[in-house]
Amino acid sequence: MSNELDKRKVDIFENLSDIDTGDEMQRRIRYQHLVAAYLSLLMYSEKISYKEIFCEHHEDILGVYDDNRLAGIQVKTKDRILGLNKLNDEAIESSIIRFVKLEKEYSNRFLKYVIISNNEFLRDTTGWSITTLQNKIYANPLPNELTPNTLEKVLCDIQNKAKCTRQELVEVLKKTEFQPMPDFNEIESVIIHKVLPDIEGCAGLLVEDYETIVQVLISMVYSASSKDIRDPLADYVHLLEGNALTYITQAEVNTKRVTKAQIKEVLSSAAKRAFYLSTAQFGSLSLSPDRETRMNTKMNAGMIDQDAIIIMNDLRDNCERYFINDFHKNLDRKESEARFTHIKTIVRNQAIEAKIETKNDLQPYGENMLIDIDDRLKDICKYRSADVDHCPYEILKGLVGSLTGECLIQFSKTPEGGWDFEK
Repeated sequence: MSNELDKRKVDIFENLSDIDTGDEMQRRIRYQHLVAAYLSLLMYSEKISYKEIFCEHHEDILGVYDDNRLAGIQVKTKDRILGLNKLNDEAIESSIIRFVKLEKEYSNRFLKYVIISNNEFLRDTTGWSITTLQNKIYANPLPNELTPNTLEKVLCDIQNKAKCTRQELVEVLKKTEFQPMPDFNEIESVIIHKVLPDIEGCAGLLVEDYETIVQVLISMVYSASSKDIRDPLADYVHLLEGNALTYITQAEVNTKRVTKAQIKEVLSSAAKRAFYLSTAQFGSLSLSPDRETRMNTKMNAGMIDQDAIIIMNDLRDNCERYFINDFHKNLDRKESEARFTHIKTIVRNQAIEAKIETKNDLQPYGENMLIDIDDRLKDICKYRSADVDHCPYEILKGLVGSLTGECLIQFSKTPEGGWDFEK
């Protein structure tokens, strides 16, 4: 009885749950995102010959070569205490079955398939070994019955589940690579200490910069892996000509891309010590090279006077310089990120409220919206200056320009067919 009473007295924060495995699932998802980040850096440094990758598009990761042929990549995790990966593991079998189905549906589109794991693969003379499999299928053009019997049994099982012929299965297996990678607690360290320092322009960065780069890449991959589309579809689907479902599908697929240009943007921002601007949690301010063009396009669509746009562009430039060079000088990076996020949230919320107040479906409303934003920001500087870290009005207005260039504010409806720079 005493032992039972003692158990009841144990605080909930002193025990790990043995029924809720959500944290373990998140650990495995994060590992997949780290693998995608790792591959994206290798792609950028041209150590693997992809021109871009897709996340959660037919496969966990899809590598795209210059000729548009593909590498289908499955990421499988297995705690090392459970032993090596074997051919008859359910996770390995399911990956091969997926590859067979892709090969049948998209004939000759895939150059290779890869199963990546945090754990090593069995490599001995048994039938569950990757080495045995590769030796047997390469030795015989069409091995109908393989030895040992355990290998034959695994292949028959996969054939039945994939509903394919032995020839179809063998062709896929000949294109399949089995690649072990660093474990859960090792992969991030490998990226920070071995991959990033070898990339041109990153050698002089601090460890904390590398850590931030990894976190931003994880966020980028997470976003690409989801069905998240930046602009609310409800705002413009009704404007589309043709098949709206096709347009939505294309927009969704486009968000799954991770390109060399995106990686370059992340790395160059870090090298310029402007990195905290692109790591804030409320949206992104990634300092993309075409942000000025985007801002001009969106303000022009709202029929805003050209002189006002020129002034806004100067304010935007000064604002970015202010936050990069002055705002965080005497602050811890995390604190400066938190403050910047707070200021950006306030400014964006004011812009949204101004849009609600001035929006007009019958005529352009950009000029009125901009005047409303001006009034709101002046009031904030006058009555709530501490809420925005005493930022001058001109800096807050410049932040409106930056947010417009990052597609987080607009002064009109989305035009028919979307914005040109989104295509």
